Amino acid sequence: MSTVLITGATGRVGRHVVTGLLAAGVAVRALVRTPDRANLPADVELVVGDLYDPSAVRQASVGADAAFLLWPSFSADGAAKAAQWVRRQRAGVGSGAPGERRRPAAVSEGGAVVDPRAGHRGGRRTRAAGRAASATYWASLVDTPEPVTTTVTTLTGRPALTFADWSAEHADLFRVPSTQELADRYVAAFRAGRFDAALALTAPDLVRVAPLEGTELVGREAILDNARRLNAHLEYVGVELLGPFVRNDQFAVRFTFDERHLVTGARSTTTKLSLYTVSQGRITHEQVFYHSPPPG
Repeated sequence: MSTVLITGATGRVGRHVVTGLLAAGVAVRALVRTPDRANLPADVELVVGDLYDPSAVRQASVGADAAFLLWPSFSADGAAKAAQWVRRQRAGVGSGAPGERRRPAAVSEGGAVVDPRAGHRGGRRTRAAGRAASATYWASLVDTPEPVTTTVTTLTGRPALTFADWSAEHADLFRVPSTQELADRYVAAFRAGRFDAALALTAPDLVRVAPLEGTELVGREAILDNARRLNAHLEYVGVELLGPFVRNDQFAVRFTFDERHLVTGARSTTTKLSLYTVSQGRITHEQVFYHSPPPG
């Protein structure tokens, strides 16, 4: 089985390449900076490293039969020469006089050459060269913009939106919601049983204080772990909400949970009032006041 090294495997293009290669029965190796956040299929071999680190690229390339490097242009001009040059480098023959032996080199996404023995300083030079080339390319678009295609019209049956029209159509996605809007979305998510959507409206470092539980928790994961502990023996049959009641940067919601004990089958209700604080369009703080004792 052949092995293909993928750079940018966690990006939009790279993920499709990974999926396609795995489906074709090809072994996939991915060069990633943070393996714990890569979220790639279990069959993918993860190699820790940065594309700008020559030693990491060299190590990741050992035993690979091919590599996927994102071509930096919409045009294929120059691709043949680049492919020929890469083949010569893999053979250990540099770009000088015919037959002249060179040290092996790795190729970055922008086509820059990185000598595996150059060390960190060489990596910095390559990064700077890549940025300079990118700046030159983007500057050239002022006078010679990329050609406009008809792909959108062909696929959708209507002309593509201008950036101004698209921005107006999607403005709400970029606007920070008011406390009232956020509170309405939060309550609507709970009523629809979309607890994941409700959680998405909270800040990652959400603080939850519940005196009767004896807890002050920071972070979504800690809060979810606490909920799983409290509700380990309960099944929620339903929930009634009253609110939201909004004032300035805070809103309150009363929850009444209809519960069934998984062991005894006994039904019970738990009522609580949660006071939320909002900042920058996210729920950042929750204070929980129980009308009846908390579960567990």
